[in-house]
Amino acid sequence: MVGKDFMQAQGTNTPEDNRRTFFAKYLFICRMQTKPGIPALWLALSLSLVILLSGCKKEPVAPTVETIEVVAPAIHRIMGAGRVTDSGGGDITARGFVGCTIPNPTLERHTLLAERGTGSGYFESVFYNVDSATWHFRAYAVNQAGVGYGEEKSINPAEESLYYRITMGQDEYQYLVDIDPLGPQELPYTDFAYYYGASAYYVNFDFRIQQGLRLNKDEEGNYLDPALGTIYESQGADAAIDEMYSRLYNDGLIELLRHRYPNARPAQGSREVEFYVEFEIFLDNWIILYPVAQYRCTASGNPPDFEFVNSY
Repeated sequence: MVGKDFMQAQGTNTPEDNRRTFFAKYLFICRMQTKPGIPALWLALSLSLVILLSGCKKEPVAPTVETIEVVAPAIHRIMGAGRVTDSGGGDITARGFVGCTIPNPTLERHTLLAERGTGSGYFESVFYNVDSATWHFRAYAVNQAGVGYGEEKSINPAEESLYYRITMGQDEYQYLVDIDPLGPQELPYTDFAYYYGASAYYVNFDFRIQQGLRLNKDEEGNYLDPALGTIYESQGADAAIDEMYSRLYNDGLIELLRHRYPNARPAQGSREVEFYVEFEIFLDNWIILYPVAQYRCTASGNPPDFEFVNSY
């Protein structure tokens, strides 16, 4: 009997056997409850389509991940951007970045780990207090099928930072004294020079007009800095101070940047690299200022070229 066959236990059958048995049952019921013709055929075809679709359901696979970029916003900071482009048919339960000084970092072998939520789409991770070394990073994502990794990207934050800042100290002022176009003053000191006005001893730039050394004269009455003396006499004190600033921004601090960052480059990937120099200025009447000058690298080379952007 057909009915007896339908009632056989399915525990020993394969999934394919079960589908065939169920389909046979359905056709038998259709023949029992409908008249021969189009309605019965339509029911049979509809059920067969449902069974075929259910039998073709794919199991999840590991997600597809993109490591978009890895940059160093500062010398000891690294930022990574990633994207889960395909969930693999499963739920993304974790995503983020793994990093290591050894290539090919994984969730099982890493030094740095940043978890950034769940789900598909874009995400970012930031690592702070990173040592100066070559680091290797990969974006990752996890679903029930496993882990997917993006392309590995490497970076050394000390050499490939997007942001560099010099806070001038005694060594930086002395460097500008040593390369000063007018040389050190004609007194028994080697820590001050006229053109830039750098003083390694006082750790500042002397911009004083009335009480400073910038407008000193020799025994014959000639200015030790003839160009500055001429501007002062013909245009006044404010013009002389403007000249002092111009020398620093457009010459002296650029030489300092070239000295400090001989391998500077204009950009890392699509992002422009920024350079800042913080220093002290000593004016008349004991006025002290702490300007910060901003620069961009316009060309790498030996030496690299820099351009003054702004000050504040």
